[in-house]
Amino acid sequence: MTCAEVQAMLPELIDETLDLSLKADVDRHLLTCPECSQASSEIRELFKAMENDRPLRPSIALKDNFLAMVEAETVAMEASKRRDAGKLVAMSWWSALGKTAVAAAILLLGIGIGYRIHNGSEAASSKEVADLKNAVKDVKETLMINMLGNESASERIKAVNYAEEIPAPNQRVINALVGALNTDKSVNVRLAALYSLARYNDNRAVTDSLVSSLGRQTEPIIQIVLINILGERREPKAIQPIRNLLDNQKTLKEVKDMARKELNKL
Repeated sequence: MTCAEVQAMLPELIDETLDLSLKADVDRHLLTCPECSQASSEIRELFKAMENDRPLRPSIALKDNFLAMVEAETVAMEASKRRDAGKLVAMSWWSALGKTAVAAAILLLGIGIGYRIHNGSEAASSKEVADLKNAVKDVKETLMINMLGNESASERIKAVNYAEEIPAPNQRVINALVGALNTDKSVNVRLAALYSLARYNDNRAVTDSLVSSLGRQTEPIIQIVLINILGERREPKAIQPIRNLLDNQKTLKEVKDMARKELNKL
C-alpha cells in the first residue's frame, strides 16, 4: 500500500468508517512511515479542534464558495499541466486538489455537527448535515473526474476504483465511467471502468451504454466481460451486437465461445 493510498484513507480511518479489511493495512503502514503518521496526527488534531470549538453558523454562500474553491484548484492544476506539457505528472489523490478539498470537506462536516448542537432541532440539523454531506459528495465526484484525466494509467485506475466509494453517483460520474470504458487508451482502465459500471444493475441508461459499447470494443478481454455481464442480465438489446461479433471473422475463438454461451441465455 502506497503513501498516496494510505493518506487518501486517513479521514475515514480517523472517523472510524474505514472498512476493516483495509484498516489493518493502513495501521501497519502508519507504524513504519513518518510522513503518513504526521499526516494522520494533523487530521486528528483538526477533528479534535472542531469537536472542541464553539458551534459555528456558516453563511448561506459557504457551500457555493467551497465548490468554487475546488473549481479554482482544478483550473489551476490544468494550467500547470499545460505549462509542463510533455512531462508525466504523477498526482495522488491526497496531493494538491485532494488535500485541500478533503480538509475543507472535513471542516464542512464539523460545521454540520455544530449545527446540531447550536440549533437544538433534530429535524433542522439533520437537513443541514445532509446538505453538507451532499457537498462533500460533489467534491468526491469532481476529484474522481479530474483524476480520470491524469496521464498515468495507474492514477486513472485509482479514479475508477474511487468511484465505487461514491454513494448513488450522478449522471456526470456515470458518463465519465462510460467515457473511460469506450475511449481510454489503457485496456486495464477500460476493464476497471466496466467492472465499476456493472454494479448498477438497476440503471437502464448504464445497461444501454454497455450494449452500445459492445459494438465498439476490440480488446477480447473487454468483449468477453461485456458479453458475460449482458448475458447475466438477460438483456435482449445485446442479441444483435453479440450476433455481429459471431459473424465477424476477426473475432477471436474465445470471444465467439462466450458469445454463443450467453446468446443461448437470451
